[in-house]
Parts: sequence; C-alpha cells; structure tokens
Amino acid sequence: MNRYRNNKGNDKKKKLGNKKSSADIKKTFSELIEEVTKNVLYFSFVEAIEQEEKGERYGDGKKARRFYETACDLYEKAHNKEKQDFTCLYNWARVTYLLATFSKPSFSTQKKINLLQLAIERFRNALNLYPKALDAMFNLKQALSSFGEICLDEVSEQAALPFFKEACELGDKVFTLQEELFNSNIKNDSDCSCHDHEQDSCTTIINKNEELYDEESDAITINSLIETLTTSAEDLNNLSSITDDIKESENLFNKAIEKLKKAEELAQKSDHKANNEDDEEIDLNSIDSAYATILSSRGEHLFNNLGIFDAMYFESALDHQNKVIKRIPESSNSQTVYQQKAQELCNKGDILCTFAETLMNNGESIDEHSTSQEMYREALNAYEKAHTFEDSNNSIICKIGDLKLILANNYLLLSETKNDEAYQSMLQLIRQGLDTYKIALKNNVEQPVEPEIYLRIAKGLSYYDDLTKQCQGMLQKFVQMGGSIEMLEDDLQFVNFDFSDDIKCAPWFIEGMKQLE
Repeated sequence: MNRYRNNKGNDKKKKLGNKKSSADIKKTFSELIEEVTKNVLYFSFVEAIEQEEKGERYGDGKKARRFYETACDLYEKAHNKEKQDFTCLYNWARVTYLLATFSKPSFSTQKKINLLQLAIERFRNALNLYPKALDAMFNLKQALSSFGEICLDEVSEQAALPFFKEACELGDKVFTLQEELFNSNIKNDSDCSCHDHEQDSCTTIINKNEELYDEESDAITINSLIETLTTSAEDLNNLSSITDDIKESENLFNKAIEKLKKAEELAQKSDHKANNEDDEEIDLNSIDSAYATILSSRGEHLFNNLGIFDAMYFESALDHQNKVIKRIPESSNSQTVYQQKAQELCNKGDILCTFAETLMNNGESIDEHSTSQEMYREALNAYEKAHTFEDSNNSIICKIGDLKLILANNYLLLSETKNDEAYQSMLQLIRQGLDTYKIALKNNVEQPVEPEIYLRIAKGLSYYDDLTKQCQGMLQKFVQMGGSIEMLEDDLQFVNFDFSDDIKCAPWFIEGMKQLE
C-alpha cells in the first residue's frame, strides 16, 4: 500500500499563498527585515517543491532519492526560518516519511527506523500547530503503521503493539472527520445549486467550514474515505495478528472486515449516483487488495497460532486478488500501470506461496503434482509475469530466485539417490535460481540486495562439488554484510532450502558456523 498520499489536488506543498504587492508602502527597518525573512522562506519553499517534483518525474533510483533528500533539507531550511508555519513543517514531515518508505533503492533498516521516528515527531509537531489537519493526521497514522511493521520484523510483536494501536485510533478519528466534511459539502453543494442567486449566503456557509478545517474539506472524495477505511482495516488486521487474546484478536479482525464492507457500500452508492464522465473513478482495487491481504493473513494466523486450517480464507483472498489484476490493463504506455500490474501479480504470488506452505505444514504429502506444488508453480508464473513489466526490479528478481530454491528443496524431499530424476530436477532448479540471483547482483549498485541473498546463493552452490570455493566466498560475503547465526536460522522460515549435507560435514563449514556463533 502506498503509505502516503501523493499527487492530491490539495497537496499543501503546492499552495504558495498570494504574494502581496509592497509598492508605495513605507516600511520600518524591522518590517524590512521581516520581509527579507519571508522572501528567504518563500524561495526555500519554492526550491523544495521543484526538487520534489524532479524526484517524482524520475520515480525511483538513486537520482530520484537524492532529489527528495534535497527537498527535505530545503523544507527544513524553510521551517527554521518560520517555525510556526504549518505548511513548511507538514511538508518536511511528509518528505521525511517518503524517504523512510522509499523502496528503490531503500535505506538500511536502521536509517529507515531513524527517518520514521523523525517523520512521526514532525507530523505530531505539525498537528500541534493545526490539530485538525486531515492529511497530517492520516500520514501520521501511516507512519505509525510503517514503524509497527518494522518493529514486527526487527524487534518484537510487543514493541509493535502501541504503534498499531495508535494507528487504529487515528484511523477512526480521520474517517469521522472526513465523513462529516464530505456529507457537509454535499449538503452545501445542494443548497448552493438550489439558490444560485444567494451566492453570498452560500459563500458564508463554505467559509465557516474553511475556518474549521481549512481547505482540506474541498478535497474529501469517496476515494479519500475508501483509502482511510482500507488502510485502517489493514492496521486492525496487523493488530489482530499480534494480539494474544483469542476473542480480542477475532474482534479486531471482524472490525477490519466491517471497514471493508463500509468501503464497498460507499463505492456502490457512488456508482449509482455517477451520471457523467467527470465523476471520479472509484478505486475498487484498493478494497479488493485489502481484502486479499487481510484474508490471507487471517488464514495464516489461525493455522500458526491456533492450529486451525481453513482453505476458505486463502481461496477468497485469491478471488479478490484476481479481481484486482483483471482491472489493470494488460497493455499500456504508462510506467505507473506497469508498476501496478507487477505489484499486484507479486501480491498474488505471495498469497499462493503462503497457501502452499500452510498446506505442507498441515501434513499434505509431497509429490510433483500435489496441490501445494501446483500453487508454488503458479506463484512462480505470477512472479515471472511481473518481471516482464519491471525487468530490472530486484525485489521481483529475488522472489523468482527464492521460489526456484523452494521448488528445488521439494524435489530433494522426493529424491532417494543423487542419480534419480528428482535429484536432477532439483539441480536444474538450483542452477536456474543461481542464474536469477546473478541478475540481482548486477543491479546491486542501484538496488542493494539483502545479506540473505548471498546466503541463499551459497546454499545453492553447496550442491555442486566443483563450486565449493564459490560457496565459501558467498558465505563469507554474507558474514561481511552483517550476517549472523540468527539470520541464518531465520532465513529457513522464508526460503525453506538448506546447505547440502556434504558441505555441512566439511571442516571449513563447521569452523565457519562456530565463528558465526
């Protein structure tokens, strides 16, 4: 989910205000100093916008990220000139958050943590200046959710809990305010259309709303409401997945589903009212995408935590995900459409992998044509198709390599000797996986790979007697990049593929494992 709202019509970074003429006005020295300060503020702000827009044009890559970093520094400069200016502070917070979630290339985990902490602090300070700034409130919610996700991955569930809780509370608050303004605007528009000659009275009504909520109320649309509901549903689902109390966990999940149903109701009402080409196209994909994520996550949670296997959750998740994919055009000249198609195909692949893994853990017997293996192959097809839309995306490339190793491991389980067909199929898949990882390493300058990729390459190489030195080199690279015994053990949960038994018995490998410990 994109975690900040970009290219919105009410984006405050593009509201420069009215420049007042100072001709024929005599100024005191203090007034001149004040004007100079305002001019410095103005030009820093304008330059920050220009840098940010350059970053938007590039989209991704180190150059795009540098433009955003420059914009962040300029927003900070503008803020330091006028610390009570909400617009400067909000944009500084927003671009800080953008950098924290920038993915191609992403910063190190520690850098992301630092940036998220700064973004959260700056959003809070902005809201101290303007407590009902809806965009600031929404983006604070998103930043808290992002921080919770990093805590889940890097720290603990307990550390993530307060961030998801606050994100859920903010989501409810944002939606309540948005819905109030949306309904008020509909009523005001209706009143004004019925009384065009009473222009002054209509203006007065609107001005009262602007005094209360500034200009954000004009930008509240059905899609704004849907976005808040779907992202809040995902926050509730995250909270549900780490809540120990079974009833409370189920209650949170049900609340998440209720929000998605509310989003569906809004979409249906809007569809009935749409009567001309200028009406906003309703974002149905965000609803189905949220359903897919939440239902798959719930199916996994029930099995891992309660031992309950229910295929319905995964099957329903796939139905929703397929709806999303079908709505995206197969052919387009838009890079944005290609990226969206790739992302949603990867999401489908992820759901299929989770479903397949759960089936295997539930005791499904493994053979070449078992349901789980068919799902893994379908997931591989999804990733490979995604790769045709973004052929230099290292995240997709590594997913393909990972799945080749997972499939290879399943053939290893079927193998009885090194000469049988299953073992040869395994070697073929490993070779394909290694060739895929090589492509990722070539992109490493622009899109650095995680240390685990070197570990997985080393594992693959361990099955070839003539590639032992290369295996040692890749394992050493893993260690140099901060690899540890904990990372090595955890990696098996993500890619179920291990070193060959022969390598595990080698003296150099045993000594290397001792050093890692």
